Amino acid sequence: VSPSHVYAAAGTYDVTLTVTDDEGATDVLVQQVTVEEPPPVTLFAQDAFARSVSNGWGAADVGGSWSLLGSGTVALCRDPGAREQFVTASDADGGALDTAVEELLRFEPPAKVMMRTVTERHERHGKELDVGQAVFMGILAANRDPRIFVDADRLVLDRSPNPHLTFGFGHHFCLGAALARLEIRLAVPALLRRFPDLRLAGEPSWRPTISDRSAAHVPARW
Repeated sequence: VSPSHVYAAAGTYDVTLTVTDDEGATDVLVQQVTVEEPPPVTLFAQDAFARSVSNGWGAADVGGSWSLLGSGTVALCRDPGAREQFVTASDADGGALDTAVEELLRFEPPAKVMMRTVTERHERHGKELDVGQAVFMGILAANRDPRIFVDADRLVLDRSPNPHLTFGFGHHFCLGAALARLEIRLAVPALLRRFPDLRLAGEPSWRPTISDRSAAHVPARW
């Protein structure tokens, strides 16, 4: 299905994802996706978006992808220079687009926090932590740590290296990371090409949750 078909008309489409491992073994996933007509002047109404495109995909980072699709598009619409650079990167070699996607993941992570459970009583930064306590670690703060990132509050699409923690770290690394990267790599450039005059028509509203950073509604014109 070409991007122009996906964004031009409502309907039901068969989407095929082919994955080949290092040994040459190929796995093919075919999923039927239903696209509904969006409400006027509102992009990324999350509940409607979930009903439209996540039927049957399961939990492998679907929520994170549509969150980043909304918040990442808002960030690019607010920075015309970065938006043009993102589209240009998608027309160039794959490395430039991959680097831009990583920066979008750092700048607008779809999850605000990760929760871990204390297994040993200890002190950290002057605070006593008891066994069984829940600890919330702020991904948003970590991804904008000025000790790690130069101009941390600025969207720099050619930033490299980019050791963000959007997908976690170590053996807690997100299993859906590769799928999420692929979805954003395909969806954001397709959206910006399909709607070259896309712009914000007001301030987005955000879902009031502690865990995910998701736009509830993004008013837009094109």
